[in-house]
Amino acid sequence: MKSEQYITVSEFSKRANVTRQYVYQQLDKKLKEFVKVIDNKKMLNIKALELFNQEDSKQVVDQDLNQLLNKQVDSLNKQIESLLDQLKAKDEQIRELNKSVSKTQELLNQEQTLHLAVQQKLLLLEKKQEDQEHQEQPKEEDTQLDQPVESAKKQWWKFWK
Repeated sequence: MKSEQYITVSEFSKRANVTRQYVYQQLDKKLKEFVKVIDNKKMLNIKALELFNQEDSKQVVDQDLNQLLNKQVDSLNKQIESLLDQLKAKDEQIRELNKSVSKTQELLNQEQTLHLAVQQKLLLLEKKQEDQEHQEQPKEEDTQLDQPVESAKKQWWKFWK
C-alpha cells in the first residue's frame, strides 16, 4: 500500500526541492489529482513526487543542452574573432600592396616621361643634323658651280632639272 501513502505539503516541498508556495500554487493545476484532505489538512499522494522528479530530470536535460549550446556559441564567437583578425590582416596587406602599386605607377610614369624627353631630344638632334647636312650640301654645289665648266658632262638624273 505504498502507492497510497500521503504526505503533508511541507514534507512534499522538502522532498521535491521546491517551496511550499510553489506546491500550493500547483495544487489546482498539476497536483489536483494527487490532493486529498485528511483531518482538515491537504495531503499529497507520494506518486506526485514522480511528476516533480520527471520535471527535475527535464530541467537537468535542459540545463545540459543549454550548456552545450553555450559552448558552441562561445566556439563560434572565437572563430568569428579569429576570422575578423584575419580580415584585418588582409586589409592591411591590401593597403600595403596599393601603396606599392602606387609607387610602381609613379616610377613608370617618371620612366615614360624621361623616355619621351629622350625621344624628343633625339628627334631634335636628328633634325639639327639633317639641317646641317642640307646647309653643307648647297655649299658643295656652290663650289661646284664656281668651278669653271670644264666638264660638260652632266649627271644623267639632272637632265630634267
